[in-house]
Amino acid sequence: MPGTTALMAIFQAGLLAGLPGAGEAFASLRLAAHPEKARVVLGEPVVLFTAVANTTGAPIVAHRELDPAIERIQISVEPPEGRFRRWLGPHWGVSERKPESIPIGGGETLRGRAVLLYHTAVRGHPELLHTSLPFGRPGRYRLRVEFADVNFDRRVAAPEFTVQVVEPLGADLAAWNALQATPELGYFAQTGDARRGPGVVRIAERLAAAQPGAALVRHLEWALGRYHLNRGRPEGALPRLRRAASAPPKSLIRGMALLELVRWTARNGPQEERQRLCRAAGAEYRETSLAAEFASLCPDAQE
Repeated sequence: MPGTTALMAIFQAGLLAGLPGAGEAFASLRLAAHPEKARVVLGEPVVLFTAVANTTGAPIVAHRELDPAIERIQISVEPPEGRFRRWLGPHWGVSERKPESIPIGGGETLRGRAVLLYHTAVRGHPELLHTSLPFGRPGRYRLRVEFADVNFDRRVAAPEFTVQVVEPLGADLAAWNALQATPELGYFAQTGDARRGPGVVRIAERLAAAQPGAALVRHLEWALGRYHLNRGRPEGALPRLRRAASAPPKSLIRGMALLELVRWTARNGPQEERQRLCRAAGAEYRETSLAAEFASLCPDAQE
């Protein structure tokens, strides 16, 4: 049974949702979205940061989860010489679509993130992207991000923006060729889950060894680290997570790798290492969706 606090929040959300003008209140939310990089190489994931701000003085009912798999955050991609179509991330159709509706407080901002590489193809839906790898050729891609209300009746949109995808060379070209041959490698790079592609772990390991400088490989190192940790093999995981954590400062993949390392050291020590990692990550990711996760693992960290 939900606790008293959760029940009160649900009750309050129900009351607010039924008030006249609830749609107008939702329209007062402000959605922002921007890419981590405005220019990526073909085969490199497109990383987005999102934020939903309640700029009013009153609570507004919404789903607080900004994971695109829940579908309240909806991302559409317009390829070169194409039209906008919806992107469905790796966990689409698996995650619960109706989490609790709890108000976003007045003046509060929620932050989210999305890694776009692999698209869950669904046949017979012309409004969806048509390929597992929607960033499939060089060119200028326009992106649109929307945030839907609890019943999908209303949406607020962020200003559209573009990402330039350029021809890969050298290590990046080798990575793109591997991704084209095995699109499930993209699913693995985003999740660390190898169940979609038999042999994808071996492919990822070979590519990481042969092309360590490829942009995609940073994500594969993180995925391989998660894969081995989930199987109780820290000796195979930790070196890969450390390599992923050597990505440029403030990049999402660096933050995700640091988060995995902090989680592991919180359970297994040494605590001095956990504190060192916490200090390195705390201020760097303060204004991102990773901040709360670091804070929960680093309550004693000093800036």
